[in-house]
Amino acid sequence: MITEEQIAQADAEAAEAEQARAEAEAAYAAGPARTDLYRALGDTAMAASHATARARQLRAEQAQQVARLRERETVEKAAAKELAGTAKKLAASRDAAVQAVTDAEKAAARAMAALTEHDQLVRQAAGNLRARGLRLDDAEQIGGAMDGSLRLNGEVWQPVDGASLLAVVLRSVVATANPQHPLGRITPPAYGGAGAARGRDALLARARQGR
Repeated sequence: MITEEQIAQADAEAAEAEQARAEAEAAYAAGPARTDLYRALGDTAMAASHATARARQLRAEQAQQVARLRERETVEKAAAKELAGTAKKLAASRDAAVQAVTDAEKAAARAMAALTEHDQLVRQAAGNLRARGLRLDDAEQIGGAMDGSLRLNGEVWQPVDGASLLAVVLRSVVATANPQHPLGRITPPAYGGAGAARGRDALLARARQGR
């Protein structure tokens, strides 16, 4: 914004320049024609013209700025009045979004805890069987494998990479909501060995079958 101080300074400089021009003109007219006085008159006249034009331009720009501000204030008041309902909707939407994030974080924490517990139980059971000499090295019916999985009562149990499972779930949700988002195309790295990766995929498939 152009301030009143700037306008006052420009006016003062214009007045000073005009005074210098008037003095140069008087000096030039007082005696015989002299080149130096003529040159000084030209220089002071140009400086006075420039200073006056600058002060006038600053005033014009200030007037334009004031007009724009007034116009903006009018638009803002109208928008605030017309969009009062929108502001309420935005506040409600934000509160709902915050609650959704809070719920999702708690649900993810519960899921991670359950997945971690299941992974540890499977690995402990596999380790227990291997400690008994029951190892799934030759396609035995009962035993534990090196990757943490085991076969018991005709069923195969596998450890689970819980973190990457939740990442796969997030990828699926994001891809459905926004196919262009990079998170919808990520490939979560597996952790905990091949058995944990297979267990992740198997558990996820089982969960989706139950929908």
